[in-house]
Amino acid sequence: LRKHYSENRFLPSYIDNPVVINIYGDRVVNVLWKGDFPLCFVMVNKGVADAYRKYFEMLWSVSEKR
Repeated sequence: LRKHYSENRFLPSYIDNPVVINIYGDRVVNVLWKGDFPLCFVMVNKGVADAYRKYFEMLWSVSEKR
């Protein structure tokens, strides 16, 4: 029996973005995968984290299940 603990959605293939964004609590971690080494930075700010969550919700609403 296989359990699924997450749900995936997909944006159109023409949207190619080398950035991974993780949001947790009042922190936002950006990881830019370009070149030989990733560039990472963390922002600690509740307002910024909430704004990124709204951005995520918008992307989630226009993405599709596969």
